[in-house]
Amino acid sequence: MGAISFAAFLSISDEMFPGHVALCWYRIEQMWGVIGRRVPDYKIVVLHIGANNLWNDTPADVLTHYQSLVDSIRRVNPSCQILLSGLLPRGQDMFPVNTPKTPSQVHSTQKSPQKSALKTKSKTPHSKKKLHFNLETVSEEEIDTCPISPDEKKDNIITLDDTPPGKKRKLDFPSPPISIEIEQEKKQPWIGTLTQVDKKTISDSKCLTSDIVNYAQNILSKQFPLIQGFQNTCYAPVFCNQQKKWLSETSFTPTQAPAVQIHHTGHSHWVTSLTKQSNEVYLLDSMYDTLTTSSEIQLSQIYSHGKKRLLVKLPEVQKQTNSIDCGLFAIANAVEFCFTSFSGGIHVEFDTELLREHLVICLEKGEFIPFPKKKLA
Repeated sequence: MGAISFAAFLSISDEMFPGHVALCWYRIEQMWGVIGRRVPDYKIVVLHIGANNLWNDTPADVLTHYQSLVDSIRRVNPSCQILLSGLLPRGQDMFPVNTPKTPSQVHSTQKSPQKSALKTKSKTPHSKKKLHFNLETVSEEEIDTCPISPDEKKDNIITLDDTPPGKKRKLDFPSPPISIEIEQEKKQPWIGTLTQVDKKTISDSKCLTSDIVNYAQNILSKQFPLIQGFQNTCYAPVFCNQQKKWLSETSFTPTQAPAVQIHHTGHSHWVTSLTKQSNEVYLLDSMYDTLTTSSEIQLSQIYSHGKKRLLVKLPEVQKQTNSIDCGLFAIANAVEFCFTSFSGGIHVEFDTELLREHLVICLEKGEFIPFPKKKLA
């Protein structure tokens, strides 16, 4: 076939530009889950993306996301021509005034903490410790047989420095301006600490917020008392552009196997980590096969236990086909682990059309059962 153009805007429809695929509110790192299946059919791919990364990503982050997307396109269609369209000039007021700030925005606009703040007890554990990360992509056949910490693997080394405390923030995804009706719905209770807005978020196919994810984890922690983890996702560190540091007020507590934890990666994405034995960690990611710096810090806090080396296995799992279902897959994978010790594998394929309805039912009952799966032909 000929050419196809993918564009990510704040608000636009496909009808405005015939022959183009318009994706509202999509960030660069979310594009591959949507366009991946269409790329192999075209000789030319035009990308007009990046506007939605401007308000909380550094130039280095944007470049990394761009490179990853281009590499993914090249991998499935090596001969295609890729055209990158530059962003049009825009002012600060081009973005919605009432768009909720992400954690990175909140910290980047705060004043630097006074030196006295460094003397508080709220410090990231493992301070000034170098933890060697061995990342290993694992096929389904190798999930339970892969050796731990092979010496020949290349290390990704991170250094966790002393950081001043930062306030916990709700991890929400960027969304359109909030209307008066939504503000009123926020005050209408649904179940527990959740409101009608949270129920609508699930039912209307939107990205899950930290309130929903944490409520689901609280149910699982009571339902499976012998499994550790299920900690508040807001403990995740956030990057302060002004100080060029990752900040967190309260760190994750170290856990013992078996344990499972849902993480916000710092890039509008949810993943699930788990451990069945003290010397192995699995990361189930429905979109990517890499670790963000925020994820590395979280994994080290939860699973390192003084280790100098931590092997994180990235097994094959079912991939989402859009940019909004990561929270659903994270919860579904956590539930599957609790019931079956699932640690990855494409043999588990959830029925994506039933995930949201199933989540609502389980939250309302206050008890989870495994998410529905596709029937084998």
